[in-house]
Amino acid sequence: MAGGWTTPYPEGLYPEQLPSWLGFATTWAGRSSPDTTRPFRYLDLGCGVGHTACWVKRCYPHADVTGVDLDPGHIEASRALASRLGVDVRFVQGPFEAVDAPADIVVAHGVWSWIDDATRADLAVRLSSLVAEGGLLYVDYNALPGRSDWVALAGLLRTLAPQLGRDAEGLDRALEALEPLDGTGFFARRPGLTDGLRDALRRQPGYLVHEFLSQGWRAFLLSDVARQLAPLTYVGTTHLWEAVEGFRTTEVERSRLSPWSDPVVRDTLRDALRDTVFRHDVFQQGGRVLSADERQASLLARHYALGRPPGACRLASIPGHPQAHPLPPGCLDVVRGLDGPPRTGQALLAALEWAPDRLVDRLGLLCAAGYVYPADRELFPPDVDDLLAQDVDLLPLVAPSGIEVSFTRIDRAIWRSLDTNDVVGRALELLGAEGHRLPARVDGVAAQRRAMEAALATFRAAIPDLVRAGWSFAPASPTEARSPSTAR
Repeated sequence: MAGGWTTPYPEGLYPEQLPSWLGFATTWAGRSSPDTTRPFRYLDLGCGVGHTACWVKRCYPHADVTGVDLDPGHIEASRALASRLGVDVRFVQGPFEAVDAPADIVVAHGVWSWIDDATRADLAVRLSSLVAEGGLLYVDYNALPGRSDWVALAGLLRTLAPQLGRDAEGLDRALEALEPLDGTGFFARRPGLTDGLRDALRRQPGYLVHEFLSQGWRAFLLSDVARQLAPLTYVGTTHLWEAVEGFRTTEVERSRLSPWSDPVVRDTLRDALRDTVFRHDVFQQGGRVLSADERQASLLARHYALGRPPGACRLASIPGHPQAHPLPPGCLDVVRGLDGPPRTGQALLAALEWAPDRLVDRLGLLCAAGYVYPADRELFPPDVDDLLAQDVDLLPLVAPSGIEVSFTRIDRAIWRSLDTNDVVGRALELLGAEGHRLPARVDGVAAQRRAMEAALATFRAAIPDLVRAGWSFAPASPTEARSPSTAR
C-alpha cells in the first residue's frame, strides 16, 4: 500500500469497533449481523499498536483475530502487547494486500481519509472480497460538508510542510506561520479555526500530525463513500446518539428529511443539517433486512451492561453538546435492573413485566446516552492478587461490553495501596465522564497532584461496583487463570 500513512497514531480502544457494538448498531438499523457467540473472523486494517485487536481477542477468545499495518513499529508494539496479555493475535506488517482471507468483521479505523486516491480506490475493490457474506465493515472518515473548513486548513498546512517539516515541530511552526493571517480573508470568515490547535499539539502531537499532514487526507460525503464501497450496503452509524430515533432527532429535522426514504440520501442530508464533521459507519456484504419481530427478538436476546453507576444516570446528553434533558419514564427502572452483572433484554423484560417494544426503546435511548452498553457475554471477575503480580507496562480494564480503561504501572501502584473493604461504591461516574478513562496527566506539579488525587478517588470509589458489574481487570483468559510467570 504505497499510499499508506505511517506516522505513529495515538493508542487507545474505540468501542464502536467491538463486535458487540457493531452487532447492536446493525440490528438496531434492522439488518442481520454475524453470530459472534460462535467462532468468527475479525480483521483490523490499519491496526496501529494493536489495542483493538488485542481487546477483541481478550473478550472473544473464540475469534480468529488479525491485524495489518504498514508501519513496522506499530506491528512490533502490537506483537509485544499481545504477548504481554497472553492473547493469540496474528499481526501482519505490510500493505492491505498482505491478507486475502474474508472476515466476518472488518474494521478500518483512521484509514479512509488518510490514504491517497489510488490506494483508496484499490482498497474499495479489495473490501468487497475481504468482507465475508453477511459480514460487516466498520469505516470512519472526515465528513463533508462539516469538515469543509478543515479541508482548507489542512491544505494550507501541507503547503508549508516541505519548508517547515512534516513532524510535530514542523506543524507547530506552520501554525505559527499562519498566525499573521488571523482576522483576514478566509480566517476572518472563520474565527477561531486554529484556536486550541497548538495546545492540542502539545497533548496529542501524533494525532494532529496524522490528521493534518497526511498527503492523502480527504473528507467525504457519505453518498460518495457508499458509491465507492458498492456492492457493500450502507447500514448506518455506530454512534448511537445519531441513530436512535427520539434521542437527537427533532420534529423539524424529521419533517425535513421525511421525503427521503433512501438511507444514504437521508443520512447525507442529515449530515448537512447537523454539520457533521466525522462519520463512523457500518456497511454489510449481503445480509438481509429483519422483520420487525426479528429485530425486536434479536435486540432482546443481547446482553447489556451498565456503563455508569445508577445514581449518575439522570440526564440524556449528546457528546459535545451542552444541553441535556431528563431521561424518559422507565429508563431508571432499566438502569436499576442492570445494577449488577450483565443481563439479557429477555431477563429484563421478565423482571419489569413490560411490553417488548417499550423495553427496546428504552435500551436504545440508554445505549445512545452512554449509560448502557451492549455486551455479548459476561467476563469473569478479576483476581486482583494475580493482577498485581503481572509485571507488564499496560493492562486493560475491560468491561463486559469491551470498553477499556488504561491501567498503567502507576495506577497499579495506587491499587496496591488501597484497602477496598470499606470503600463505598460511587462507581464509574468519573470514569464514564472521561469515556471510561482515568484523567490524563497534565502539565505542572500542582496540576499533576490534583489529577493523581482525582484518579485515586475514582479508583477507590469504582472498584467494588466495577467488580460487581462484571468488569475484568486481569489479562488471563476468562476460562483459565494463568500464573504470574506466564503473563510476562
